[in-house]
Parts: sequence; structure tokens; C-alpha cells
Amino acid sequence: MIDQIITFLYGALFFVTPLLMSKSTSELFEFNKILFIYGSTVLIAFFWFYKMAINKKIILKKTPLDVPIIIFFLSQLISTVVSIDIHTSVFGYYGRFNGGILSIVSYIILYYGLVSNAVNIKKLLKTILFSSLLVIVWAIPGHFGHDLTCLLFAGSFNNSCWDNSTLAFRPELRAFSTLGQPNWLGAYLAVAFFIGIYFLVKNKSNTKYFILNTLYLFLNFSMILMSRSRSAIGAVVVGLALFAGYYFFFIKSNFKKILIILLLVTVVPILFFKTGEDRIDKVLNFQKKQTSSPSLVTSQQPLVTNVTESFDIR
Repeated sequence: MIDQIITFLYGALFFVTPLLMSKSTSELFEFNKILFIYGSTVLIAFFWFYKMAINKKIILKKTPLDVPIIIFFLSQLISTVVSIDIHTSVFGYYGRFNGGILSIVSYIILYYGLVSNAVNIKKLLKTILFSSLLVIVWAIPGHFGHDLTCLLFAGSFNNSCWDNSTLAFRPELRAFSTLGQPNWLGAYLAVAFFIGIYFLVKNKSNTKYFILNTLYLFLNFSMILMSRSRSAIGAVVVGLALFAGYYFFFIKSNFKKILIILLLVTVVPILFFKTGEDRIDKVLNFQKKQTSSPSLVTSQQPLVTNVTESFDIR
């Protein structure tokens, strides 16, 4: 029963966290998510320690990541002790309560709680896919000027509730869905993309699930493109290259079929939604280049500011 409870708590963590939003707090997206993570960590730790008390032994599995985790944790602990701002170092950035030693301890507890208990990993992976699908569906209307978050919290089925002076809150230009920031959405979907590939390969003999997984990967990568997150797009491209190489040399079965599907779910969305990179999109733009109208230049004028380009910062 304890294992079932822990599995349920992890399932709730992976399903609810990406979708959680509230206008009752000072921050709409991340602050509410991190509070839910802290609450889940407390419950998981309680039942994990309770299980150890019943069995009268320490249940802690060793993993290849133990040494890196210990080194990283010690570096953060030292940084917290000698910090010039203890409050921020403990709780993290004030608007999010994430990034401090408290969140790092929570993530370490969640990691070891997951690997040390009898948790059904396949069910968790399916939970992640289903939750990410809801995140994708939530973001689609906003790309076409009808944001569901505005409808939920402001009562207007358009994008007018967002501050349009910055590209970070223009869902028609850069999707962010329930994650609150385009790069966070892109990073989240990039992880889910490869979970989708796992089930695609796993169910390649089942036509129904194979088609559903293909459709999911198509929607997933399309939304990554809509987020205009270059780091996420780059991660998917590099990951696909590594996966294709691994599949070709070690798995081999139905390689051409899998390769065609992966090309389909990535190339077709790129042709439709482009990448956001002018140098690439110019090659993909088969239409004749048109001169910008005065009204278009005027409408985009507020976005032209003397700010360092994000790629240079990175």
C-alpha cells in the first residue's frame, strides 16, 4: 500500500505540476508549481521514511549519479553558508521560491525517493505524456490570438491580458502555455518528445498506438517551434542525431520506418511554422519576398529596443 501511495504521489507530481496556475498568488505560474512540489516532497518523504521504519532498515538505492549529486549539493551548501543574502540562498529567487538550497534538497529527495521505491516508471512516463499533451492543447488557441489563460483569469478569449511590450508574453509570437515562459515550455516539451519516441519504438508493431505516438510527436515538435526556444529546438536536433545513430548501430530493426516517421514529425512542422531563425527560414520561404508595409513596421516598433541579443547572453 505504501508503494502504491508513493507511486500515486509521483504521478500527481508529474501530472499536476505543469498545469498548475493561480491568480491568488503574486506569481501566476512558477510560484504555485514550486509550492505544490514542496508539498509533494514532504508527503513522499513521510511515506518513504515510514516504510523504512516498518521494515527497520534504510531503503536507499545507490546510483551512478551519487558522487556528482553529493559534490553539487556540497557546493550549494557552502555557497549558502557564505552567502551575502541568506534568505535568497535558502528560498531561491523571491518571485518563484526556486533555485535556493531548499529546492535543491527537495529535488534530491524526490530523485532518491523515486529510484529507491517500487514505482511504476512506465506509468509515470505515460502520465508525463498525457500532461504534456494538455499543455500543448492549452497553448494552441493562444498562437492564433485566443489565449485560454486570458479566458480563464480575465474573461476575455483573446491575448489582450498579456503585456505586449515584451516578446516573453506574446503567445501569438512565442507560446508559453501553462509554463509561463517560452524557454521553459520548450525545455519541458523537449524532454517529453524523447519519452514519446520511447513509446513510438516500443509500440511500433501496434498500428493504433504507433499512429497516436506519431501524432503526439508532431504536435509536440510543432509547439516547440511555436515557443521559438532555440535551446529546445537545438536539444531535439542533437538528441535525434544521437538517437538515430544509436538505433542504426544497436537496434537496427525497422530503422527506415522509424527514420521516416522522425523526419515527418520534424520536417513538416518546420515547413509550416518555421524555426524563428531568419537564416534558416529564408531558405524555407518559397514565396517571393514582400516588402513590409508601413503599418507593419509601426506595429512592431515598440519591440525594437537596444537590448543584448539572448544568444549573445548565453
